[in-house]
Amino acid sequence: MTARLIVCVTCDRMADPVPPKTRGAALAEAVEARAAARGEALAVTRVDCLDGCPRPCNAALKARGKPLRRFSNLSPAMVDALIDAARAYAADRDGRLPPDLAARLGPHAR
Repeated sequence: MTARLIVCVTCDRMADPVPPKTRGAALAEAVEARAAARGEALAVTRVDCLDGCPRPCNAALKARGKPLRRFSNLSPAMVDALIDAARAYAADRDGRLPPDLAARLGPHAR
């Protein structure tokens, strides 16, 4: 798989109190564990911001020559959908996702 999943690990920084582990950090760990269990080679990169703070727990797919696809308001229940999206994004020349797969990632997928 040539797509990279980028996960914001600071979205909860405005919470009071700030949790010891942000939802993004937990999501990144869950994706890595699940991808490994599925035998998927998915690169996960943690970043400090994806500009989606109003809808915390953001991730994005990125690959050379393709538009970035960002997803907001994610939850651990969406881990398999994120991995499936990464595979579909990598396979499509233009990085498009099938509508049913995009729908599994919620209304804030763009």
